[in-house]
Amino acid sequence: MMPNLRKQGDVLGAGSTLPSALAYRHIAEQQAKAAPNGHHRDRAVAAYAELTQLAGWLCFNMGDYNSAQRFYDDARSAAHEARAVELVTYILCTMSHLATWQGQPRVGFDHAVAAAAWADQSGSPYARAYAADVAVRALTADGQADRSKETLDREYVALQAALSDQGPRQSWWYFYDESFFWSTSAQSALKFQGADQVLAATEKALDLTDDGNLHNRSFRLLYRAEAFARQQNIGLACQTITEVVELTSLNSTRRIEQRLQELRRGLDPWKRTRAVKQLDQSIDAYRSPSIK
Repeated sequence: MMPNLRKQGDVLGAGSTLPSALAYRHIAEQQAKAAPNGHHRDRAVAAYAELTQLAGWLCFNMGDYNSAQRFYDDARSAAHEARAVELVTYILCTMSHLATWQGQPRVGFDHAVAAAAWADQSGSPYARAYAADVAVRALTADGQADRSKETLDREYVALQAALSDQGPRQSWWYFYDESFFWSTSAQSALKFQGADQVLAATEKALDLTDDGNLHNRSFRLLYRAEAFARQQNIGLACQTITEVVELTSLNSTRRIEQRLQELRRGLDPWKRTRAVKQLDQSIDAYRSPSIK
């Protein structure tokens, strides 16, 4: 069920998926308590840890950061108890993402460093690559251009190793591929480079994106919209934002709404233009007027 629940969250939204995730988490908790000591108990506790991390991720996207932190802390403890090293790495990466998103990039980098250490023990190239990815985002948010670029290069090398690996892959890495790398590159370019570099990175990310993952596609379109706005290409910026508004009309998350609000406020100098008025009409049709 876990891979299905993760993809359900990407398509239907966090709010629709959280009740199911919590129900399965409760079942996993009971199984972990009943399992005999040894291998079977470790597997049961690891399943509980993964479902707990998923609950945290869904709360994160819903904007309930306190609950997300509690679930992540619980998931990390359970994964350590189960000696699930690769899962520990993944959970620490998601903790890094949460901290960076909340404006605490140095805390995010702390978690990324810990994730990298466990990733080396796991032997998983996906773990190494994703630990580097969250480190890039933390360093970018902290304004460390050189270290961000260096870590992004390291991520790319680890990603190539992961993509060429013929061994089994843990299900939670389903989202992480070359499109994700280019998405993170776009985030870095938004901070340190010009709009042309952002557009080039988002073009690669969107070309490689699984269209069924509406969550990732929406964020990548919003990076593109911000680049258009920086070029003062207001028509294309509004057109791209409108695409996200329509794409997520039934499955939006609080984090997507926050980015929409930020981008719409940035367009205030052009609020009397036809393009922005049409964007506002789309927002009125699909969203609460509070976004404007």
